[in-house]
Amino acid sequence: MRVLLEHPGIDLRTLPTTGPGDAERIAAEQSRDGWAEVVVAVGGDGTAAQVASGLYAYPGPPLLVAPAGTGNSNYRGLCDDREWTDIVEALAAGTLEHRRIDLAVADGIDRVILLGTTTGILPTTLEIARTMTGSGRDLLGRAAMEALTTQVSYPTRVFIDGEIFHEGELLGTYIGGMRHRGGRFEMLPTSLIDDGLLDVCLLSGTTEPRYGRGTAITIERTDAVPPLIELDGELHRPDTAGYTVRVLPAALEVLVPTPLPPAFGARATVPETVTAPAR
Repeated sequence: MRVLLEHPGIDLRTLPTTGPGDAERIAAEQSRDGWAEVVVAVGGDGTAAQVASGLYAYPGPPLLVAPAGTGNSNYRGLCDDREWTDIVEALAAGTLEHRRIDLAVADGIDRVILLGTTTGILPTTLEIARTMTGSGRDLLGRAAMEALTTQVSYPTRVFIDGEIFHEGELLGTYIGGMRHRGGRFEMLPTSLIDDGLLDVCLLSGTTEPRYGRGTAITIERTDAVPPLIELDGELHRPDTAGYTVRVLPAALEVLVPTPLPPAFGARATVPETVTAPAR
């Protein structure tokens, strides 16, 4: 992040974190105190999510995400993986666009969701990655390949806006707005992060991925086993066999480059398997 630290046109205050929750607290304090014109999240997808949570609690300056983590999926979604030096130059020149994006919240979990939440293959991938050497997207890619060979399907019922969308065995579920996970896996290929809806992808070992979208999505294991879930790169196991994710429309202001990344604006062609609610 030296290019940001050394840029002569940017007045920067650096506030390091020392533990879980610090990024959310610091972002909220800076927003509440009115010092910052922009808050830059320097870290992984989990750090970016904590900063987003702080800015959601105390709305104020926009969020800019830096690519300083492992997968950098938020950076890919918001900045289209463009060169960080170009993003910093645009920040200094004042040419980044202000946009509002959707966030989400999961019942019983006291924090907002920026990137998304998953069950099955991706939580298993993160557990495997912790046992491997290496870093970045290559590490996640190798861990994902191993997860695909070890993940066991589980009985799942999926609701979209209160109606049953799926019932049967699954290997994984993906809910959110950002299109990529692990920085390179495009799990939600037509998702938009500014349309007021959550997209969901269901993976099974026998059929093509199935897609849907709505304002509230419930994942429920029908064998009564609480699922291991991942939220913005962090693992969590709820007390119950299911959880519901709800959209928070236009909840966060962000800075993004032009031309806008693909996840903004007019929706692309929807896969044939999508069931779209009335808009």
